[in-house]
Amino acid sequence: MLDMTACQYDQESAYTVRVSNAAFLPSEGEIRVRLEGAGKIGERFVSIVAIRDLSILEHLDPIIDWTRQQVEQRFTGKSYQLSYRVYNNNGITDDHDAVHIRIPNEACVVVEGIAETEQLAEELTMMGAQLLAYAPSITEKAGRALPTLAFDGLLSAPPAYQWTINHSLTVEDPLELFKLYMLTVE
Repeated sequence: MLDMTACQYDQESAYTVRVSNAAFLPSEGEIRVRLEGAGKIGERFVSIVAIRDLSILEHLDPIIDWTRQQVEQRFTGKSYQLSYRVYNNNGITDDHDAVHIRIPNEACVVVEGIAETEQLAEELTMMGAQLLAYAPSITEKAGRALPTLAFDGLLSAPPAYQWTINHSLTVEDPLELFKLYMLTVE
């Protein structure tokens, strides 16, 4: 079996991680084969929105909720995922680690839309990003925020995947699940 208890993970480059200290141990009793897999959930677009308008920043959570509702009304019956990641004074910390200070003077919101087709993913991401500037029932300066909200279109991203299987299977022979081919080349 593969014992990963003492594994160490080291970042080698932006795209590579070295995994060391795994140990192969002789198996006693039943043999289990680990099965892992991922499946495509959809096409993806991303938008990066920079906000420097205090009337938006002090109400950012309700504004994001409002934009979600508007997108839901527009795309009723469609399958999609829309997420907002806010980076500002506590953008990358957990709440229990956060140092709560005044409203930040700026924020970056990453809007990510995932849907079955590129067209739908693009359209919902565009709407989700643009609506951050228009929250008429929340900010007193509704519709005026565009000069202090930087939005410059969308970025096409690789398709989105999620784990579809993470399981282990008991087998009699560790190779019974795998086809082996032998080819002699002269």
